[in-house]
Amino acid sequence: MAAGLYACKKDNNNKVLPIMEPEIRNTSRTVVQAGDTLSIYGDHLLQANCITEVFIHDRPCIVLKAGNDSIQVIVGPQTSTGPLRVTIGLQQTFSSAEGPVITLLGTPLIKSFWPLYGAPGDTIALVTEHFSSNNTENNIFLLGAALRIVGNNGNDTLLVTAPTASGFGTFSWQTYNGPLYKKPDTFAMRQRSYPVQTVMEWIHLDPAFSYVDTLLRGFDDLATNAYLFQHYYDSTLNYITSATRTYTMFLPANGYYYAHGITMAAYLQNVKAKSYQYYPPQLSAIIPGVQLSLGMLQEGDLYRSASTQDIAFPGGDPALGNQVQITKENGKIYAYVVGIDGSTAPRVEILREHRIGRVTILETDGELGSLPL
Repeated sequence: MAAGLYACKKDNNNKVLPIMEPEIRNTSRTVVQAGDTLSIYGDHLLQANCITEVFIHDRPCIVLKAGNDSIQVIVGPQTSTGPLRVTIGLQQTFSSAEGPVITLLGTPLIKSFWPLYGAPGDTIALVTEHFSSNNTENNIFLLGAALRIVGNNGNDTLLVTAPTASGFGTFSWQTYNGPLYKKPDTFAMRQRSYPVQTVMEWIHLDPAFSYVDTLLRGFDDLATNAYLFQHYYDSTLNYITSATRTYTMFLPANGYYYAHGITMAAYLQNVKAKSYQYYPPQLSAIIPGVQLSLGMLQEGDLYRSASTQDIAFPGGDPALGNQVQITKENGKIYAYVVGIDGSTAPRVEILREHRIGRVTILETDGELGSLPL
């Protein structure tokens, strides 16, 4: 496809001057993608009143601008790896110059990302394909912000820093100055804090806790034989809806469910089928009367939870119940439930803390669980 028409000059005898043979000396790059911009350098690349055309593997490029010693083109769609050629033509007369083989890469893709949500400054891993190995040639955007590439994890994963932004957005990207691509999957930006007074309000706004929010808000609709577990639910609500109580609560972030391949639909079906497994852990995860912080937690700390025999069986011993014990390993902090007979549930890692007035949420990478009372 011709980008411009240039007629050769005529002399005083009205004769057409011969076309000068073009020459390609070098190019701005030899590896490109469809939609990328390529500069070609040489001589006689633009001649008056003649057509200048550029091809890669016989597929035409779009000429953006041309001069005697340089041409800038856009690599056309459906172009494959092959030799570069510049052709100067007038009517049925042509002269061509062959250049280097130009390698065409596949379409750059962000195939997946992890985690599916993040706070400003968090590291996001992007599984990519056909991105440049030179990170200065990769541009990635989220919620209107250009993301900083901070490293690689293998050959196909880029690590970027989450922007200072809010809301939900999609990733877009370009490589080698090529076209802008977008991924439909939404990334959720968390905030470091929310203008709330209760845990219930926090988990409703923080996208990292949507599973827990669904569980705690939807008890009456989700639970089978709800009356059997109403006392667990009511006791939990007394804490998470209060703006005056002091306590600490261990809550699993959504990443736990995603990592185990659990979708929200599957989660809700599990709750309906086995609601008795989903409500006692909420009370086991509450430590009444104390607002903990990550800096306070020490190896071997043991805290009495809100899950007691009196809650499980009204009239039971309120001094007996599940406890939460802290352990540390390799610089990480873990918590696990200890039962009244010394049995334990699998430990979970404590990832970060969130403070709401007199309450602390200790975010974990799994469900803290509960043990029989």
